[in-house]
Amino acid sequence: MLLDDDDDTRKRQLKLRTYEIKPLSPCVGVLEWCNNTVPLHSWIKSAHLRIHPNDWSPTACINKLELLVTGKIGKDKKLIKPPDVSPQAQLKEYNQICSHLHPVFHHYFLETYTDSFEWFKCRQNYSRSVASNSIVGYILGLGDRHLNNILIDKTTGELVHIDFGITFEMGKSLPSPEKVPFRLTRDLVDGMGTSGTEGIFRRSCEATMRVLRSNCELLMAVAEVLRHDPLQRWALSPTAIAKQLHLPVSKNNPNQVVALGVEQDRQVVATNVLLKLRQRLKGIEQGDSLSVEGQIQMLITQATDPENLCMMYRGWQAYL
Repeated sequence: MLLDDDDDTRKRQLKLRTYEIKPLSPCVGVLEWCNNTVPLHSWIKSAHLRIHPNDWSPTACINKLELLVTGKIGKDKKLIKPPDVSPQAQLKEYNQICSHLHPVFHHYFLETYTDSFEWFKCRQNYSRSVASNSIVGYILGLGDRHLNNILIDKTTGELVHIDFGITFEMGKSLPSPEKVPFRLTRDLVDGMGTSGTEGIFRRSCEATMRVLRSNCELLMAVAEVLRHDPLQRWALSPTAIAKQLHLPVSKNNPNQVVALGVEQDRQVVATNVLLKLRQRLKGIEQGDSLSVEGQIQMLITQATDPENLCMMYRGWQAYL
């Protein structure tokens, strides 16, 4: 609504694609089916194999990271863990994967939209939707943005984000803390064309951030309501993290993990989260007060920094 009410963002056609949820109980609901959409992962994975058959496959890449980070399965079917893997080793492995796996997402628009006008319009829609979803997701601390949680509308080229189970910076409590503010990996940038993150994407990010910052008090009033919602989770439990990583949930499981801050008082955690949200809406980053342009530049740099991407959980597939 805020994006639609602002003259600049309305003129740029910036918006968020949403879907309806009908709650039936505290834990059960009915989700709207998103018509004419496909998960980015299903298209990108098959396209890499088809367009660059001599590249490493996405499956081979994730297996290499699995071997590096968690070790391998021995003959007795027990996990053989390697010594602690340094950030430098992870960065080296990430760079090696990137050199053997080339981005392909610009082919999606060439193959899907054969008419030149439609191709141009849908690619613009795509760049704008990446921008608006990225900035709103950053403000809300939205995590778990792997490629199965991002759909693309085959009719308009817009992105549709789904699965909002990791919000308010819960991703930083995972065993592999999320280091990036939003997903802006090589394939997503490749879909924007030769200008990449410059041009439409950057201007759309700045316009979205400007609207959010100018409506800081309204957004904080909405967020404050969640502080008193007994169903709102402000941190992940060990069981929730295990499920997120598809690990068996067992007290004797050596892979069982402990969430940071779970034992803290719920209100203390909520207060800290809302304080960070307000700081972001005020443009305060790492103690410095930034302009909209400076804040966007910082976020793009963080989101595309290989040193941050290489530390992401391997299932996130930061190289795609």
